[in-house]
Amino acid sequence: MKLQLAITLIVLLAMAAFAHACGSSSENPPKPVLAY
Repeated sequence: MKLQLAITLIVLLAMAAFAHACGSSSENPPKPVLAY
Protein backbone atom coordinates (compact mmCIF):
# COMPACT_ATOMS: atom_id res chain seq x y z
CA MET A 1 0.00 0.00 0.00
CA LYS A 2 1.27 3.46 -0.86
CA LEU A 3 0.03 4.85 2.45
CA GLN A 4 2.26 2.47 4.39
CA LEU A 5 5.23 3.44 2.23
CA ALA A 6 4.57 7.14 2.81
CA ILE A 7 4.34 6.59 6.58
CA THR A 8 7.60 4.64 6.51
CA LEU A 9 9.37 7.46 4.67
CA ILE A 10 8.02 10.05 7.12
CA VAL A 11 9.17 7.99 10.10
CA LEU A 12 12.63 7.55 8.59
CA LEU A 13 12.92 11.29 7.97
CA ALA A 14 11.75 12.02 11.52
CA MET A 15 14.31 9.60 12.99
CA ALA A 16 17.05 11.08 10.80
CA ALA A 17 16.21 14.60 11.99
CA PHE A 18 16.05 13.39 15.60
CA ALA A 19 19.39 11.61 15.27
CA HIS A 20 20.94 14.73 13.73
CA ALA A 21 19.62 16.89 16.59
CA CYS A 22 20.98 14.45 19.19
CA GLY A 23 24.27 14.12 17.33
CA SER A 24 24.80 17.88 17.54
CA SER A 25 24.97 17.73 21.34
CA SER A 26 27.23 14.65 21.04
CA GLU A 27 25.34 12.98 23.89
CA ASN A 28 23.53 10.28 21.90
CA PRO A 29 25.19 8.93 18.75
CA PRO A 30 22.88 8.41 15.74
CA LYS A 31 23.62 4.65 15.48
CA PRO A 32 21.33 3.53 18.37
CA VAL A 33 18.52 5.64 16.88
CA LEU A 34 18.96 4.04 13.45
CA ALA A 35 18.81 0.61 15.12
CA TYR A 36 15.06 1.05 15.48
